[in-house]
Amino acid sequence: MTLRVLIVDDEPVARRRIRLKPFTRERLQSAITRARAHHLARDTVSDPRLLALLDELRTRPRYLDRLPVRTGPRIVLLDTTQIDWVQAADNYVLLHSGGREYLLRETMNRLEQDLDPRDFVRIHRSALVRIDRIGELQPSVHGDFRVTPKSGTQLTLSRHYRDGVEKRLRKTL
Repeated sequence: MTLRVLIVDDEPVARRRIRLKPFTRERLQSAITRARAHHLARDTVSDPRLLALLDELRTRPRYLDRLPVRTGPRIVLLDTTQIDWVQAADNYVLLHSGGREYLLRETMNRLEQDLDPRDFVRIHRSALVRIDRIGELQPSVHGDFRVTPKSGTQLTLSRHYRDGVEKRLRKTL
């Protein structure tokens, strides 16, 4: 069966003619391949600053800015900047923010991946803390530390997570 469609010749852009002619599947596939190649060649960026920005946007992971948490019958969007620390509770996490607690159905590992590591650090298998909310670190037994957020709660920095905290604080404990 021969169909008639609009085909663009392989001539330079300024001299292209459009004409109707019969085609086969092979010719259609060839035309699509040429069109894709032409589109990719035309879609290049030469400004190095723009290239650097595009590369950064492609490689930078996206982190959550707000978390939907239930408070009674309502769902409130809690800004991650308001979170002081996070406590694990099985398949839930308890978000501590300004003296209030919010329960979120999420695992600690998943939430840790969704939060920006520049802002949050894991200090224990059951606790994440916001870096700028750490008020005090005190040495404890067996290489552990007592972490006191500005809210005054006593948390434990396990020796297993100590390297991550040192890296974030850029200071050896």
